[in-house]
Amino acid sequence: MARFCEINGISAKRAADFLYKKRAIARRSEDGVIQIAAVLNEDPHLVDTSLRPLTNAPLFDVRFRGADNTIRFCPVCARSGYQSNFHLLTCLNRCPFHGCELEKHTIVLGGGVKFIERTVAVGNLVRERCDGWPAFGKDYSIAVTDDATKILDWLVSASRAATELRRRQVWKSVIAGEDVDDDRDLFGKLRRMVPPGKRLEPFFLDRWDLWDFERCDFGIDVKDSIDALYPSIGFAGAYAFFKHLGDYKASGVGFLPNLKRARDELIGRHGSCGCHWAFVDRGWNSVWRRVSDPELVRKTEMCPFAFALSEIDEEWGVASSFRSRRRLLQDEILMTRLSRVMRDNDLIRYTRDAELSPEGDLYFSPSPLSFCEWNSESPLSRLFNIAAQWEIELMSDALNGWLDEIERGEHPAERYRPQKSIELIEADRGVSLIRWMRTI
Repeated sequence: MARFCEINGISAKRAADFLYKKRAIARRSEDGVIQIAAVLNEDPHLVDTSLRPLTNAPLFDVRFRGADNTIRFCPVCARSGYQSNFHLLTCLNRCPFHGCELEKHTIVLGGGVKFIERTVAVGNLVRERCDGWPAFGKDYSIAVTDDATKILDWLVSASRAATELRRRQVWKSVIAGEDVDDDRDLFGKLRRMVPPGKRLEPFFLDRWDLWDFERCDFGIDVKDSIDALYPSIGFAGAYAFFKHLGDYKASGVGFLPNLKRARDELIGRHGSCGCHWAFVDRGWNSVWRRVSDPELVRKTEMCPFAFALSEIDEEWGVASSFRSRRRLLQDEILMTRLSRVMRDNDLIRYTRDAELSPEGDLYFSPSPLSFCEWNSESPLSRLFNIAAQWEIELMSDALNGWLDEIERGEHPAERYRPQKSIELIEADRGVSLIRWMRTI
């Protein structure tokens, strides 16, 4: 694009209008590639590989393009007057055409159209490095290497695998983070799902995490039971209700020993902290600090260990002294209503001492979950119990890691990055519960 502007003596805006709108470089069209190649006097295969490597790998186009004010380039490509969209990928460490390490150049954006400003900046960058700029023809050509082709094939395969996994996703735990993986986690999982092979590994940054996974498969009866939950409560709603039975030993859920161990660990850490903590509110620089002044301690509502314990109690239905009376009433009304839906789906039964309406519905009362027993014969029992046990381990790791960082003086909003993630996906004949585990 920068070369086209230089040769024709036109602005980047006019070049973009001509090439992108009239010649359809952005379309997935062989004709568009041939037209652009003819205009630039370039090999069509080079245009397709160098200028449009991400057309069929939209995941990488969206998630791994880097900062707008940074141009990543290959010094050898630049000496020949080239800069490829390949070089924009933050997951690549080396140029696919020459194998040399990519360099970075920071530009100052003026608030205009970013594409136009970046085109001008690329032109300035290669002009400084290419003696024959605006270079074109055989003396200033680059060859599409086998490595570049294989990297492009891998990007397409990995992007499709991630899209398919997302399409088949029924549920993902957000107990220790966001629903969407950050770039490091996403790329590590892609390398596990679609291994690039030893030949391509050197081209990728070695700072990306490596992941492995554990998988539990469930049959078509479980999938049918999940489908039956819609539209009344859905998988997430039914599973959340199941988790909130964690405060009742007679509820029949199987994760209670796991929950007790996780709570006991936090209680032990809380007991040893002495509550000599004060929250120092300094906006983004706020911290929890150990103090000896009892007045500062008194002004702090709870120490970080008590906060962590309240987090796990809130997630697993354990009665917490930090809930307001209004919040408790809202939860009781909600759980009473949801209990009827769970009963209708044969997931729970009411206890003998439950007060029921003539229609068999649970009357509102304090602690409505104490009148609910999980149906252990439900096809969803094994799935829910394994998911709960994995989530408790995940949350325990995340909270203890966060407390370790608080003790080192980290910002309280900077949550510990967990080593695991959990998701449920549709399989060929049933569903699969997958626990991702970071290995490096």
